[in-house]
Amino acid sequence: MVRPAPTPLEVAAIVGNGRLLAGFDGAGSLRMLTGPHLDYPQHVRSSRIAIGTRTLDWLDGPGWRHVQTYVPGTNVLTTRSERAGGRLRIEQRAAAIGDALAIAVRIDGPAAARLRWELAPQVGGQVLANALIYHPDRDVLYAYFREYALAIGASPRASEVRAQAKGAGGGGVSRPAGSRLAAVGEVAATLDVTAQSGRPVLLLIALGSSPEVIDRLVELRRQLDGSAGWPSEFAPPPLSGATRAAALDGIAGLARVRAPASDGYARSILTIAQLTDRSGALMAAPPVDAQYRGSGGYGYSWPRDGAFIAHALDVAGERGASRAFYEWILALQPDSGIWEQRYFADGVRAPSWAVHQLDESAAVLWGLDQHLRVAWDGSLAERGLPAAVRTFRAVTQLAAETGWPPVTQNLWEDQDAAHLYTLAALLAAATAWAARARDAHDREAGSLLSRCEERLRMALDAWPVDPRSGALARALVQDHSVEPVPDFTPDASLLGLSVPFGVLAADDPRLMATVQAIEKALVLPSGRVRRYRGDTYRGGNPWPLFSLWLAWHYLRTGRTRDALPLIDRVLQDRTATGLLGEQVDARTGAAIWVVPLAWAHAWFLEVVHAMIPPPAQHSRDYFFDDNPSAQRLRRARALYGGLFHYGLPVPAGTAGAAPELEVESRAGVALKSVTAEIAGGAALPLVKAASNGHGVTVWRATLPIAEPATVVRYRIRGDRPDGPPLYATDADPRLGGQEFAVEVEPADPPDWASDALAYHVMVDRFAMAGGQPWPPLGSATQLYGGTLDGIRDHLDHIAALGVNVLWLSPVLRSPSHHGYDQADHFAVEPRYGGDAALHRLVEEVHARGVRVILDFVPNHTGRTHPLFVKAVQEDAGPASFYRFWQWPHYYRSFFDHIVLPELDTSQDTVQEYLVGVARHWVTEFGVDGFRLDHVPGVDPAFWVRLRRELRKVRPDAFLLGEVAGEDADVAPYRGRLDGVVDFGLAGLLRRTFADGTIRLKEFDRALQRHEQSLAGLVRGTILDNHDMNRFLWLAGGDKAKLRLAALALLTLPGLPILYYGTEVGLSQRQDGAGENAEARLPMPWGTDQDAELLVYFQRLGQLRRESVALRRGTRQALLADDAVYAYRRTAGDESIIVVLNRSDRPQRRRLEAGAGQWIDRMDAATVGRDGSDLEVLIPPQAGAILGDATAGR
Repeated sequence: MVRPAPTPLEVAAIVGNGRLLAGFDGAGSLRMLTGPHLDYPQHVRSSRIAIGTRTLDWLDGPGWRHVQTYVPGTNVLTTRSERAGGRLRIEQRAAAIGDALAIAVRIDGPAAARLRWELAPQVGGQVLANALIYHPDRDVLYAYFREYALAIGASPRASEVRAQAKGAGGGGVSRPAGSRLAAVGEVAATLDVTAQSGRPVLLLIALGSSPEVIDRLVELRRQLDGSAGWPSEFAPPPLSGATRAAALDGIAGLARVRAPASDGYARSILTIAQLTDRSGALMAAPPVDAQYRGSGGYGYSWPRDGAFIAHALDVAGERGASRAFYEWILALQPDSGIWEQRYFADGVRAPSWAVHQLDESAAVLWGLDQHLRVAWDGSLAERGLPAAVRTFRAVTQLAAETGWPPVTQNLWEDQDAAHLYTLAALLAAATAWAARARDAHDREAGSLLSRCEERLRMALDAWPVDPRSGALARALVQDHSVEPVPDFTPDASLLGLSVPFGVLAADDPRLMATVQAIEKALVLPSGRVRRYRGDTYRGGNPWPLFSLWLAWHYLRTGRTRDALPLIDRVLQDRTATGLLGEQVDARTGAAIWVVPLAWAHAWFLEVVHAMIPPPAQHSRDYFFDDNPSAQRLRRARALYGGLFHYGLPVPAGTAGAAPELEVESRAGVALKSVTAEIAGGAALPLVKAASNGHGVTVWRATLPIAEPATVVRYRIRGDRPDGPPLYATDADPRLGGQEFAVEVEPADPPDWASDALAYHVMVDRFAMAGGQPWPPLGSATQLYGGTLDGIRDHLDHIAALGVNVLWLSPVLRSPSHHGYDQADHFAVEPRYGGDAALHRLVEEVHARGVRVILDFVPNHTGRTHPLFVKAVQEDAGPASFYRFWQWPHYYRSFFDHIVLPELDTSQDTVQEYLVGVARHWVTEFGVDGFRLDHVPGVDPAFWVRLRRELRKVRPDAFLLGEVAGEDADVAPYRGRLDGVVDFGLAGLLRRTFADGTIRLKEFDRALQRHEQSLAGLVRGTILDNHDMNRFLWLAGGDKAKLRLAALALLTLPGLPILYYGTEVGLSQRQDGAGENAEARLPMPWGTDQDAELLVYFQRLGQLRRESVALRRGTRQALLADDAVYAYRRTAGDESIIVVLNRSDRPQRRRLEAGAGQWIDRMDAATVGRDGSDLEVLIPPQAGAILGDATAGR
């Protein structure tokens, strides 16, 4: 029977940012403030606010009605208080800003009223020995104890300040606030401020360790002052973590729970972030019940909870915080190998009552393995294996005394026994790390871990089941006088056998019977779920955590219809602020104990992701599966904030035409108007168009035409009937939105690009210097030792292909083989030969009449870049270069790869810095341009700036962008870039010639549409590159298909780019969907090359170089049938006809041609005349390049 619910604790909601944590009661009164760590020390004894004209009315007193929410998508807490009768309304907003807590209070009532703020500090957790000093010249109260300090202030300036202490501690009143005060002991502060109706009063507390905290508060007050409405810090756009809720768009069947589920997802990420300490510790809950009146305290980091929270963050994509946790927890492992029960955030052992809880250590190791699967880090893996060995050596020693699994305390901390849940955790960890030991060829570690895995598996197989129900026992209780006694108490933790550990198959009869026992004994009619039968802790109430755990299992077993009611129940049982408590009242669902519980929010994230359909089975061309979804996700994140603008007005390059703006607003967002705020010009209203059918409303306008080559800069603003305006972005919402830019009638691409044929080299994989042989082929990601001098040694090979542009993969300092995780923007990687080697290569390449373009990566750096290293150490300077949404562990990274933190390219300082980087390589090394990595990830206005600035130092500099996606996504870069890597054509060529999934008639139609869509852009055409499976692998090793596709590539319009090794038959060992470095194996040399294939490519390159028609000519399709495709290229008097036979039989076709002596310059086809027509016989899977032998010769 469920017992009466306990009295709720005083903390109903939290506000924090990883550097401080504040707890508020339901009336909005501050009850807790910790920092610099989230658990200690507690700096506030009490705080309350009163409002009145003649008499003061305390907001936490009787007669008030309070409603609490968070500003959507943020951690800004709002408390709306209304006096009975509605005569007076108060709104408080609380925000963590750096190392300060800011509270803004706005009254709606009398024109002016007196606001009193009473605050009783206990700095450093010390009640009796605080010093409290009022500095009238700064209008700041300064409280301190030992190394801890608070600065307390208000705005407008207080009319009266009191600093008081019990007993003989001094103090007094400063009225008006103009004289110095001091109090020592058990102190309290009071500030009286005149509040004007509708204008917020600021109440500020800055945390620090010295008197400089006063300066911090004064600066914060200056930053927030001067706003008639809410300062932007109290009305911010959604945080980037919240926009991850866009992931729910891919879940079908949510029906009425979609909106609350989306809100719950966002709130879960933001709540976990608030409970992530700057140290990396993941706190279980705020430090409530610090006096242990009803529990052992909650404001600690349990290793188990931390591992589960970290796993949820990994699943959600917030892997920076997960990485920080594992770095933190690994450093705390004792020599015994068994982690302590719980820790303070600074890593000190916290009060504990268990000798050991083995499931905690197992959860850490299991979670670390899971983390490494999605966020590989070699150094972390190297630390993880010894940690696993230490743990399982200890487990083995314990098992020698008590058997497998060893006796330990259960995760509920109320029973010592051999526990099935613990066995599951240990088995999952042992299995994972035994496999890693084998992969690392560590025989000793592998032997130990494999033995443990075997013994644990045997114990699971022999585990007793209830003879009546078939359910597994939750524990074997040891009694040294008899055999261990099975404990068949239904326990929800046994769901761990299914999720997350997965040690039993979903259809295992024992698991199914165990779940049935849980359903029968623990699931209440309301759908709420209790821990275990007979639970008495805090009344034995249901926990939302277990409703989610059961729902997760249902989802794993395909029982979605059973999972949804449980999820709905949890969503209904959230607090008004969307928080999940540890326990809820069995009848009402009201949170009655710890709020929030991070583990519950972690499980909510897990459940949501379990509902997201897995991505469609990767085709063999995985690269083309992923990129469109990435574009859609950026748009969805922007729309989460309300307004989306691609930032690339079109046509933006057609002479005399005005750029067209298009903006989307999310359904449900009420807008009075949408305007373009044009820098230096009048605001331009956008016209509301009909919905586009995708849950958004479209707004359009035409930008006024300016002088050619001028740049129009603008922001998109949406005004709402109530509240602050919205600003459009092209991805995550940003405070103040983005400044977009469009250049009117921009300059054309450099003329030389029309004659270019490029060769793309991965430096580490092309050649070692001095003709050294490659090391034995091993991992696709290892360093193989290619150098710039190695490339220089083989320039004859490159030149023989007819190449006149050399594209180098990133050459800057980097720890990886690919170089996209750059560690220095101004130095060449020493492994490649350093700056001197690049100078030598560029000089020799230029001497051959060949140009050089470098890979330029403005979207992100590596984690080892000095900018990022400093950014995570100090929230200033370089930190503003990156897209932190909560410093230092929550930041945007490239496709959630945390080794590639994203730069905030919307910042002017970042744009200026990156332009300087590009200018450096042009001016100092003489490079001719750049291939631009991940263009859509960069602020679109940056490309306008980069192109214009580079042309000042090199008028013919060439910018080739990596822009994947549909043609409609690519075309707007016309005029912002000179060209794009043509992934659209690559996909067509691969599907037509490699796997034959497109008919030639379809190819022709698609090709014509594609060429028209991207007119005005130089198209860097490819068959393959470093991010996708090689064409030859996709073609099943069929070199005839490769030759045919290569002939098409080098005869179609565009700037063909040959990827190193394609010309000599380099392929790969396996599908690159799991590791795309498979497409970057070392270049074969000497007899390892296919000499015949190389000659074929050389001939193609030579013909293109000789033919103006192939380089610059127009294209006209002549024939497309089931087997043959033919087209004509024409420039002036030169005409070339290309014929492609895709079939496995010879094909004869008649084609119109002018007079002349037509021959196949590839010497494959037989060409004859039939009157004015040509008659061509093409061999199977071959192509012909037909030209007039008498023309131009």
